[in-house]
Formats: sequence, C-alpha cells, structure tokens
Amino acid sequence: MDQYKVLSFIAKGSFGKVYKIMSNKDNKNYALKKIELMLIDKYSKESILTELKLLLFHDHPYLLGAIDIFIEDNALHIITPFAKRIDLRNYIKAYKKHNAQISEKKIWKILCEIIISTSYLHDYSIIHRDIKTQNILFENNYDIFLADFGVSKILPPTKIHTNTQIGTPFYLSPEVINGNRYTTSTDVWAIGCVLYELMYGQMPYEAQNLYQLYYKIKNNNVVYPVSNYSCELVNLLKELLNKNEYRRPNLNNILSRNFIKQKIDYLGLYLPKKNVYREMFLHKTFNIPDTINEWNIVIKRMKTDKKELENKIKDTTLNVNHNKYKINNNTKLPPLTPTISSNASKIPVAVPPPLYPPPPKHRPKIIDYKRKLPELSIPSSRYLMPCLRKNSVNKRKYPTPPLNKNNQPLKFFY
Repeated sequence: MDQYKVLSFIAKGSFGKVYKIMSNKDNKNYALKKIELMLIDKYSKESILTELKLLLFHDHPYLLGAIDIFIEDNALHIITPFAKRIDLRNYIKAYKKHNAQISEKKIWKILCEIIISTSYLHDYSIIHRDIKTQNILFENNYDIFLADFGVSKILPPTKIHTNTQIGTPFYLSPEVINGNRYTTSTDVWAIGCVLYELMYGQMPYEAQNLYQLYYKIKNNNVVYPVSNYSCELVNLLKELLNKNEYRRPNLNNILSRNFIKQKIDYLGLYLPKKNVYREMFLHKTFNIPDTINEWNIVIKRMKTDKKELENKIKDTTLNVNHNKYKINNNTKLPPLTPTISSNASKIPVAVPPPLYPPPPKHRPKIIDYKRKLPELSIPSSRYLMPCLRKNSVNKRKYPTPPLNKNNQPLKFFY
C-alpha cells in the first residue's frame, strides 16, 4: 500500500469495504476493495476465487476489471478502475427527485452497453446473478462498468443451468423464486427490471416484505404505465419481462436485430469477440486456500496465467504471415484474359479461383416403369353400401317379363 494513498471511504459490501485511493505514480484515482481473509468461510472463499477469475480474464470496456491484486496485513486488496460518476441507482433517483424523465437516447446507450457486457459473459457460460442498478457504474461519457462478480456462476462445459437461489430480491426471476433450475435467462429478467426502472423510475414489483414480493412476481402481471417512449423500447421491455423463461429472448438474438445494430453503429459501441484462450483461463481450477501463504500462491499463479493469456493473444494477432498477401511492384502478374494474337493458344492464362464452390450435380430421378403397383386391398362386404351387398333387403327388384309357351320372354316386352 505504499504505492497508493487512501482518500475516502465509499461503501461496505458483503465481503469487504471499498475505498477511493490515489496512485503515487500517476496521481490517478482508483477503487480499492479490501477483504479480511481470516473472517470468511469456505463458501465465501469460493466466491472470491470466481470473482478474481472474472476480474482478470477479460479485456472488455464495459466490465469492471482488476488492475492489481495483492495481500497485505492478512487482507486481500483488489484495485480496480474508479467510476468518476455515481451508480445507476443514484442517477435514477436524481431524475425522480426533479420529476424528470430520462431521455430515450440515454436509455438506449445504457441498455445496449448492459446487453453487450452481459452477452459477453453468457458467451463464456457465466451467469452474473446480481445485475441491478447499484452494480452498474458510470464514467464521464456515460459509459458503464458492470461490477460485483461475487455471486456469479461459471458453468462447466457439460452444464447449462444451476439451481442456487441467490441474488437481490427485487431482481429475482420467477424460476429462481420457484426453486427451479435456471439458465442465463435469469440475467435477461434482471436487465428487464433495470430497463423498467430506467423508464418509469420504479421497480416492476414492489412490496413491504419478501412474501408479498415473491407472490407478486410469481402471480401478478407487470403494469406498463403510459409514456412517451417508442414502441420498439416498450416491446423490448415486455419481451425481457416475460415470465416464461423459454420465451425470453437470447441476448445474442437481441444484438442481431436490425434496429439494435443501427443503435450500436450510431452510438459507436464496441462488440468484442470470444477468445478460446480466455475460456481456458476461466476453467482452470484452484484449490481453496486456508492460510495466507496459500492465498499468496494462488494469486501469483493467477497473475502468471494472466500474463501467459495476454502473450498468447498477442501472438495470435501478430504472428500472422502478412507477407504472402503482399505484392511487390516489380512482380508482373499474368493477364487475367488472353490477348488477341496469333499464338493466343500458347499464352498461359491465369484463371482466378471461383469465389464459391460449384453447385453439386443433382442426379436425375430414375423411374422404374416395370415396378409393379401395390395391389389394392378390396374391403369386405360389411364396409360396402347395403344396396351392393349380397342378399341385401334394399336390392332393387325388377319385374319379371311375361313368358311364352317355351318359357322365353316375349319380344314386345323389350
């Protein structure tokens, strides 16, 4: 801590305290999270390890990352960037205090950044499980930081769901309250609650105690007040707050919509891609440390793995052989079309490769005319009409013609 100077106390969390500090090297402000390691249980240690992984593995502009991690005086010190503005909860309260409404342009910017950051976590099979307005921090240009990975869950490659009931009550999805297994769709519900709070200045469900709150979330429908917002924003809110988890849209599906792409291009937002090396870093296992020396060993290993991860990513981007794609000015390429001359047949012609593979040659259908048709099965007499049955009562009776002496019918009768 000789490199930093504590300026003020910010807040107190579930595992430790957060301070505002200043670096002695560059005189920049940072946030310090201090956790007493001797006062936490085994489950808390597991959640701290997952939080350290999530703070170190990514390089996302809208996710909070760790700048430095060290242990001093039996306490874990995590240094992160300092959000220069208030969190989203206090930002909404300031508008509500003046009876003002947040503009739709600001809402789209905040919402798109939340969806981009959360979809990045979902691509790596990570469920945040605590998305709320207090965990969304602001920068000067209104860029966000999605923070607090203390209760996040890293799903193994063979699982797509979990069943631990955890999170902030106002943002819990119906499947979590019912005790069912849930997937990344529970984060989609929490984003819908954040969007509802941005638009209307209140939560979709409010109650005096937990029993009333859980009953309303499970049984009552969401009320959407009349507002001046566009139909696209209101319809997206209704999709996010769908109680059926299977009908809630996937975040990647939302990002692939045309009007969302237009918003992202207009706002100039960044969409990072998934990296295999980062996924390998996430699924590395660490033994749960008990003593301070074991904590030091785990943190050193994480730091070395982080450096190896950055080097691998740099190697994959820099070691591409770009020379084979370059053309020198001295080299003469053969013409793409043959020139008209007497020896035109002897001139080698460079034919460009096809852009797409040739279509497959479809085989014509061979019709076997000698094939016998299937024999039709004649139904039994009970399925026939009564007049067609043998010895039927409804059979039409014709009159018998008169006969002559030789028992032959008379000709005049016909």
